[in-house]
Amino acid sequence: MREHLLWLPHVVEWPTVDLRVVPMGVGWHPGLEGAFGIVERGGDDAPVVRLETRRSALFLHEAKDVGAYQEAADRVREVAMSPDDTCALIADVIGRMERRS
Repeated sequence: MREHLLWLPHVVEWPTVDLRVVPMGVGWHPGLEGAFGIVERGGDDAPVVRLETRRSALFLHEAKDVGAYQEAADRVREVAMSPDDTCALIADVIGRMERRS
């Protein structure tokens, strides 16, 4: 896990990454219902939602379905820590791991 955490500060520099931690104490939020991704390619291409299951994946493209997941993503962002606070938390966890070893 330490190596993974050490890699994250590099990943946050990518223009397509917005890394945020959702604290355990925030209570229920739509991110707890299951993993999803919203693929936005820009231009005239409408966004698509990708849902993963154990054995396959499902892609949603209807505007009403995509809108529901966009609202869910907005809610998750509201309860999540800021990118700066997330990076500070990760650095703190790395520091604690290094002090233990």
